[in-house]
Amino acid sequence: RSAASTVKELAEKGANLSRAGRVEQTFEQDGLKGKDLVSTILSLCDETRDSQEPTIWLVIAPAGQGKTVFFSSLFDQLYRRFQNEKAQNRLYPRPMPMLPEHIREAAGQNVGGLLDAFLRTEVGVAASRELLEWMIETRHAMWMLDVLDEVIVRDDGFLNYLDYRIGARGSNPAILICVRDSLLSTSDSLIDFVNHNESVVTTFKLMPWDKQAVRSCAGFKFKNQKSATGGGEAALVRD
Repeated sequence: RSAASTVKELAEKGANLSRAGRVEQTFEQDGLKGKDLVSTILSLCDETRDSQEPTIWLVIAPAGQGKTVFFSSLFDQLYRRFQNEKAQNRLYPRPMPMLPEHIREAAGQNVGGLLDAFLRTEVGVAASRELLEWMIETRHAMWMLDVLDEVIVRDDGFLNYLDYRIGARGSNPAILICVRDSLLSTSDSLIDFVNHNESVVTTFKLMPWDKQAVRSCAGFKFKNQKSATGGGEAALVRD
């Protein structure tokens, strides 16, 4: 129950950010700076939609630097696209976000327990892990992982499982993983995984907000507060 409500809250948070005015999140990739990571990943989803090669997007940042904001915003955009395409009877990868709450619902603190907990809490019909894996491997689903650093580090089978998914014959999954940037210097298993799969792993580093981003965020906040109170300048002064 808690896991299901968490995904709902994730979707609502992303939708609220879209309505209120989301501040673009700059990033760095291979030494090059980008304007907004959400827009970039959305474009990559479209560009690689028919690709026969697996794709892993690894998003890193220190704690508190916007990974969860990015994750919820991206999920909202992807889910709305999925719903729109579904209404037109067209295929589009369904975003499947897996979060710490799923691990708390799991029988074991490992990748198998994570997948089983997701199936129990998020899938409305009886489904097997094999079906979920088929959806991921054939890109009928986009696997999204956020704040699961401890599982990645502690479960030796997690990265082996990813290796198997991207190495299976005919498999072309699209997987997004958000982790703390420190793991790329402290986790030997993650470092080895990235180096071994450098042809399919693209690493994006979220950058800190600059002054313009802070001003934009403040402007959105005050505008929304003004609309909510209907008080004009007086409302801004009170807030």
